[in-house]
Amino acid sequence: MDPASAIGVTSAVITFLEFSWKVVRNAKEIYDSADGCSNDNLTRESVARSMQAFSRKLQPPDSSAITPEYEGICNLSSECQSISSEILKIFNSVKIGGDKSKYAAFLAGLKTWRCKKDLIQLEERLTQCGAQLSLELSYLKSEQMTYSLDQIRSLVTDDTSKLQQIQRNVDELRQTAEANLGTDILAQVRDILQRQDAVLDRVCQDRILRSLCPSDMDSRYNQVHLPADETFTWVLDPKQRRKSNCSTKDDESDRPSGYWVSRQRQMQLQSNKKFVDWLAVSDGIFHVSGKLGSGKSTLMKLLYTHPRTRKELEVWSASKKLFMSNFYFWKPGTSSQNSLNGLYRSLLYSILTEYPELIPSVLPGYWDQAKKDRAVIQSPFLISPEIIERSLFMLLKNELFYKSRRLCIFIDGLDEFVGSGQHDYRTLVDILDTWVQDSHKNLKLCVSSREENVFMNRYQEYQRLRLHQMTWYDLRGYTKKNLSHLQNKALPDKLSYEVASKAQGIFLWCTLVVQALRRDIEVDPHNSFAGSSVRESSIMELLDELPTDLEDIFRYILNRLSRRKKRNLYQTLSMLKVSAESPEINPVTLWLIAYSFLDEYNKDAGFALIRESDEGPNGNTASREERMKYALRKLQHESGGLLEAVENTLMGRDEMAWRELGYTSDGPNRPIAISYVHRSVPEILERSEFASERKAMLGSFNAADAIANLSLAHWRFCVGSMPQNPNLFPGLARFVLEISSDKTNFKFLDTLDFLSQGYVCDEAGNCAVPFIYDSDTRRRIIGWVTPNYHTAEENRTHGNFNTLFMALKFRRYDYVLWRMQHRAHGIGSPIKKAMLAAILFRHPVPEHVSGDLEHELFNIGCFADSFSTGFTQLPYNDKNLHVHNVECLTIWRDFLAVNWYFWYLYGSIDRRGFSHWLESFLNRGVLCEFEVFITRSTEKEYATINLGDVEVRMWSDYATDSSEYQKTVQATRIFDSDTVYTLADWLRVIDLPNLDRILFLLEENNSVLSHHCANEESLQDPFTCFLGRACIPPAVPMELGNAYTTLQVILSEAIGG
Repeated sequence: MDPASAIGVTSAVITFLEFSWKVVRNAKEIYDSADGCSNDNLTRESVARSMQAFSRKLQPPDSSAITPEYEGICNLSSECQSISSEILKIFNSVKIGGDKSKYAAFLAGLKTWRCKKDLIQLEERLTQCGAQLSLELSYLKSEQMTYSLDQIRSLVTDDTSKLQQIQRNVDELRQTAEANLGTDILAQVRDILQRQDAVLDRVCQDRILRSLCPSDMDSRYNQVHLPADETFTWVLDPKQRRKSNCSTKDDESDRPSGYWVSRQRQMQLQSNKKFVDWLAVSDGIFHVSGKLGSGKSTLMKLLYTHPRTRKELEVWSASKKLFMSNFYFWKPGTSSQNSLNGLYRSLLYSILTEYPELIPSVLPGYWDQAKKDRAVIQSPFLISPEIIERSLFMLLKNELFYKSRRLCIFIDGLDEFVGSGQHDYRTLVDILDTWVQDSHKNLKLCVSSREENVFMNRYQEYQRLRLHQMTWYDLRGYTKKNLSHLQNKALPDKLSYEVASKAQGIFLWCTLVVQALRRDIEVDPHNSFAGSSVRESSIMELLDELPTDLEDIFRYILNRLSRRKKRNLYQTLSMLKVSAESPEINPVTLWLIAYSFLDEYNKDAGFALIRESDEGPNGNTASREERMKYALRKLQHESGGLLEAVENTLMGRDEMAWRELGYTSDGPNRPIAISYVHRSVPEILERSEFASERKAMLGSFNAADAIANLSLAHWRFCVGSMPQNPNLFPGLARFVLEISSDKTNFKFLDTLDFLSQGYVCDEAGNCAVPFIYDSDTRRRIIGWVTPNYHTAEENRTHGNFNTLFMALKFRRYDYVLWRMQHRAHGIGSPIKKAMLAAILFRHPVPEHVSGDLEHELFNIGCFADSFSTGFTQLPYNDKNLHVHNVECLTIWRDFLAVNWYFWYLYGSIDRRGFSHWLESFLNRGVLCEFEVFITRSTEKEYATINLGDVEVRMWSDYATDSSEYQKTVQATRIFDSDTVYTLADWLRVIDLPNLDRILFLLEENNSVLSHHCANEESLQDPFTCFLGRACIPPAVPMELGNAYTTLQVILSEAIGG
């Protein structure tokens, strides 16, 4: 045998021996095993069965109900299940059946060896599939955790007590985790804590952003319509413009003005190139100029929203992230819409909303305060205009800010800016120039204005678009589209050419003229004569009669209205003006349905104040739709085209009120409001000729009263038989309280209270934490209901709408006095009196009404100390406060405890207000049960005050080495440790303005107390002991509380006599 053959035979023998050994080894393992399977296969089979069972669990019972986020997981689980089944099928095929002979084991080992390659491939596939499935599940778990934390964030944003509890739980979890948990679990807990910290940071971010956000920030932007189809498209897409006008080319060539039409098209192409080049390449400021009513705002909205704008700007921003924002100046609007501060606030809010991680460096003081007081999340900060201006200017010139960003901001209506003091148009353009220059080519602006000299001189022609010179095609297309219903198809062509030529680039003139033509044509609703030469001639004559000046067209429209329609128009314009001037935090909108009741209001101004629930405006779904149609017809016929109905899209701002009116943002009942057809309408009608006529027409018409009553009629009509949840009422009440200074609307406010009866937290025990409304979107917690007065869960909140409470909040003491004199029974329960007192004590009473008002408060028991109320301003569940016998707090005791609490822990006390109300109490003969002592230990100092049978203990929440803690202990350095001090001792430390008078009253009242308790026997007298403890015993049923209180007062007077 040659050497090569020998080597080959030897190799074959070795390979055969290796194969034989593996087969024999597998056979032996199979023979020895109880399951008739090798050890390796047993492990593999176990893994495959586990994966098969796990994958089966991930499959939904109904595959058609799989949501997109679960689709990948379901597909992967199906694949894992299929692979596992194939592996198990192979394992079953190589197992020994009933015969466990050596020969059977040998055959099984041989099969196992043959299937090894297939098993390895299947196992590799299963491993890859399982890894991907694990990745998908981890991602979904992370998303779900993030969603859950976001849900917590959204909940705590409306519930401070929940946030406090979460914060406490997190702190406890941190301490436990560090001490007791193993390494693996500790890592997971730390991950959860980091996520929780991120959520709590977002709560702080939201609080600051809400403090910056004007309630009407986007209202003007939302009022501006996007252009009609194919209008203004030449600015960003000239090809589409040429395509849409190709059919009119021959028509134009026959006309004398054909040259100018061609010239305008050329200007459009040049402007398109100019603007697109600026977007993608150039820097600085691009200026859109135009006449009044030429469509500048509409074009600016198109430019801002068009996808090509962002596409070209991203070329300019290159590797940096692009940020876009906008601001619309509006002269008839609020100060946040027409002032520099409004511009600053809006831009800072937009930037920080996009980049919330910048908040700590841009507003460090407010960030630190938000982090420290995370439980006070409902109260926005009052950020001054100076801080907003300084923060924005520092940000816009910060090189680090621009390191990874480029900004493009669109600002509409520079001429709508309302200056104040030394601020004028020149100030505005100087500021904008400064921003651009300081950004080192990282910020550019697109602005629009009328052709005022200051703007035309400052901005360069090569970066300007003069809109009114280039809109002939757009005007013609708009006219033709809106007259396309005419039977004579040649007539729209002829009219559109004439209207476009007469309009001189002013879209508003074109809009008003087209509407006038449509109204005239509708005299013949079937336009059966529209094709006749007589009818065509009359329409063309009407067009020739219409004035070409914008102010003249307004005059023409008004002169064609009947006296009644003109009066209604002026009334509606007045209501829109009042609506624009309403409080920014709570604007009152003139809804279309509310407007539909204007005729009823003119007949009877109190028509909506009927108290019977089955009377007054009331409607179901069908009648609602009919009224909407009626209102639209009414608006079209009575406004002459100067007003329009627009959809209001500010859902987030007043969502509760919307839902109360049955509106939804995505349903059939979309919110429709009245608005000007153009922002120049109020400006033109304010001119002398129109103003004098309007004044004569309106007479004694009260626009604020009208819009309030129409809004109430709107609510009553839309609510119908639905459950009454007065979410709209706080906004209406605030509007009336702030905009009206006389007694005109007292009955209106009283009606709101009547209609919302049952919405004040009372002895029903339905809440633990009552709050009052500042408006329909803002609420403030006013205190806590004591445990014996409620059966609700610990942190359940309850909204209290009460016009009396709101009047106190907004210092309308004239209404408070009127209400108590005319309907005091509405606040007869102890808890209502306590809530009333709590709000009152936070706001000093003006001197000109204080005497009468305090007399009425005394009459209803707000200064009495003879009954507990079930309400306190002390957060008795707080971790740094403990109150023993909290249910025994009276209004007087609570007043003292709360003022000590804020003075001791926060160094805050209104000396003037505290002394005023303290003297009022003492003048009514309240008995002083106030003792305080300070306990100092090696750990923390704490203070204890005794108020009869109520004990309040409090200590600082800050670390002992913090400056805040040092402020707390510094306040009480004058007090020796463990020494009892009286109220007089504390008052001397505060140094009140009327201290001598208060000390005299204290001594006099204490002598009365000493007289009643002069000897041991009198102290044992049951009546005296009963009076000495103001707390209503827990055994007394709640419904007997008022009777119990009355008995105390009677006994007190009897003994006093």
